[in-house]
Amino acid sequence: LNLRGNWFGSSHSEIIVHLLQSMSATLVKLDISQNKLGPHGVGEIVRNLPPLPKLRALILAENQFATADFLPEAFGHLSEMAPQLEELDLTANQLGSHRPTVGALCKQLPGSLRALWLGA
Repeated sequence: LNLRGNWFGSSHSEIIVHLLQSMSATLVKLDISQNKLGPHGVGEIVRNLPPLPKLRALILAENQFATADFLPEAFGHLSEMAPQLEELDLTANQLGSHRPTVGALCKQLPGSLRALWLGA
């Protein structure tokens, strides 16, 4: 599912989660990069993901969520909801600008990951 660059803001997180429910059993890749989700929107999406048993790639690049308002614990839900997740792209989310967020986030990531993108 490609929802890249749609200008979704934090108020659209519920719509995105609703869209995922109908295709959750077969979804292999989810790209919601280049939106305006921010800390609240990304947190809501990750916390409320339906079971995605076949999801292998989640792309959240360029949503600028790594601020003091973001709760990294939301990513702890990923290993349960997406047990096959191998690739997580968090590029260009200002992760380097908030060091505590980076450390807390890394502790929450699923053990199934083979690729983690954190570049600027």
